[in-house]
Amino acid sequence: MDQPDNQDALIKIKEQIRKQDKSIKISFLPNQVFLGNHALKLAAPEVSMGFDSRNKLYLRLSFAADPSIGYKQVVVALSLAFIDRISLMDEHQDFSPVIIIHFNNNGFEKLCYRLTGLKEVVEGPHKRNKNSAKTLIFVLTPFNADPDSVVKVNYADKNEMKEKIFEFDVAKSIFQNEIASVWSQYFVEKVARHRETPVSKNGSDVQIVDSRFWNNFLGDMGLIRDKTADAGYAIYKKNNTLPKNHKMPIHVNSEEYSKGKSARIPTEKPHPEAVTDVKKINKKRKLLENDIHKEDKALSSSKKNVPRRESTTPPTSVSVREKRTVDTITLGNERLFQFPPAGVESPGKDHITVEVKDVRTLDRKEFINDNVMGFMLTYIWCYMIDEELKKKVHMYNTFFYSNLTKGLPPLCYSQRKPIIADNEIILKGGIQRCARWTRSTDLFTKDYIIIPINEDLHWMVIAIINPAGAIVDMSDEENSRNAPKTYMLFFDPLSGLDPSRRNHMCYCVKKFVLELYASTKAPGKKFASGKQEVCDETRIIDLRPNNAPIQDNFYDCGLYVLHFVEGLFCSPKRPVTVNDLPEFDWSEFYPEAHKMCDVMRDKVYNLILGQSSKLARSRLSLFEKACKVGLSREGKLRKSRRHSAADHRRIPRHEDHYPRHFSLNPPNRNVIVDDPTFTNPRALALMPLTQRVRSLRIPEENFPIAY
Repeated sequence: MDQPDNQDALIKIKEQIRKQDKSIKISFLPNQVFLGNHALKLAAPEVSMGFDSRNKLYLRLSFAADPSIGYKQVVVALSLAFIDRISLMDEHQDFSPVIIIHFNNNGFEKLCYRLTGLKEVVEGPHKRNKNSAKTLIFVLTPFNADPDSVVKVNYADKNEMKEKIFEFDVAKSIFQNEIASVWSQYFVEKVARHRETPVSKNGSDVQIVDSRFWNNFLGDMGLIRDKTADAGYAIYKKNNTLPKNHKMPIHVNSEEYSKGKSARIPTEKPHPEAVTDVKKINKKRKLLENDIHKEDKALSSSKKNVPRRESTTPPTSVSVREKRTVDTITLGNERLFQFPPAGVESPGKDHITVEVKDVRTLDRKEFINDNVMGFMLTYIWCYMIDEELKKKVHMYNTFFYSNLTKGLPPLCYSQRKPIIADNEIILKGGIQRCARWTRSTDLFTKDYIIIPINEDLHWMVIAIINPAGAIVDMSDEENSRNAPKTYMLFFDPLSGLDPSRRNHMCYCVKKFVLELYASTKAPGKKFASGKQEVCDETRIIDLRPNNAPIQDNFYDCGLYVLHFVEGLFCSPKRPVTVNDLPEFDWSEFYPEAHKMCDVMRDKVYNLILGQSSKLARSRLSLFEKACKVGLSREGKLRKSRRHSAADHRRIPRHEDHYPRHFSLNPPNRNVIVDDPTFTNPRALALMPLTQRVRSLRIPEENFPIAY
């Protein structure tokens, strides 16, 4: 063979190598897999997706056997031609990344053909809209100890197969740029072969969704978060509290719908069972109307002044419609609204879903739950802080501190116990887990970091003011150390003499700040300033605000925390700044702080009503009436009838009036010990003995445990 022929052969070989280099495979480890809202188990932990050198796309996964349904272990490989679209949701806070596969009819039928008996089980909860069952959900977990090791990519480089693990942001880029382009081209070529006319695929094959979409999607699919799971990340389960006639929504391509196109828009047909129920109800109603009509006719035809004869046969009973019963459990799980609404900027990636049962925690002598607390904190950030101040404030959600200290013994850093090395390892794991929540944000550029805390059914809050004050520029050390420091304001509505709780919580948060600097702000890190800087732990000072309001009961702690957060930013004078510390007196800004806290419960309740639609408010009213609770049922609704008055002066009973379920007469012996020392924390703090002890300024570590 001569030299030119050898050269041509070499060129062809290189072309083949370059063609093989186009192949790529993406693998991931699902922690949970759902088809519709039915949980599936995998025989092999990895699921792979990608395309080969011939631009053939595929999805490959191995299902474990399920004897309860009937199918055996089977490996399923599906071409991406069976997939309508792919949705990707990045991780946010304690929510893991999610990949959602939306099958078309052929893909769903092929999958159910391989998994015998699965179709009936999956389509059962989705009778009203079977398209919801054609959704495969993967909740991902990391490959190794690194929490960012979510996706493994196999690719060819110079005819050599390589493997590398990336974070989910890289996977999104590969899906959007590589897989989506090959997928779209494959669709064009397929349609062109059959129709001889190149047609582009409608809509986007790969879409990135946010937490708002995910929360709505979970509700539509009949899935809820399992709050009992202690795994450090979100675990989901089937929502068994849905009513039998729960209607799964129909997902429509909004772009096509706005243009008037009917392609790929499913139609909803009434289910046979629902039609049968309606027919039965109409039949009963017609029988009842006939009975009442006969009775009215008999009475109207009777003659006047004719004595009625006694009959030995008893009168025929007229069927009366039974009083409607309300399923309070199902009604309580109904959604009122999601906050913040669409188009309003949120302080984080999370969106708060307020349900009917959450509003019950706003009743008198009730503890507000995390949804109500999260709603009000988000409302303060969205509507009560000006735009310039918003950029300087970062608010964590109510799950941050519990994730930070997960696994730690209670009060292990209270300075009353020796520090154990195992606890340091547990705390470091929690710090690394929570540091990922804000890996794309430089928190040291903020002026305020708000951390709400719920521990032992008690609400507290830590406000980190001037986080950058702990950073010292070694090239200008003197000026750096003369600058304002970092202050951690610890606000506990039950603050007494014992500092154990404050020491423990501030220690954990201080370690988080130091680790956050080392991983994001230190020289060589993502947000490094380029200067020779260090983070000085001694410049982080924890303190309590002077004359902060103290609750006078044991259930209003959440309301006092909301007042404190609102008071930091919304004072008529100005926001609280680092220049006000450390000698900061809360009573100078809010002399009537106790009264403001007392009206906070009604304030939050009215704001929730304002955010709810008319239908949602009616469902809430029905729930409150059935459970005989609610702030709206106070006042005139509690007014009883005046039975002793004359007939023409009697006040009719209000239609929403409900009777008391407790005795108005006290027992003949003193059953309840009404000691203000133990029932009123504010009175305990204002006792002369307490004031005298505090005036002595004894070191707090030497105090005995007060309560």
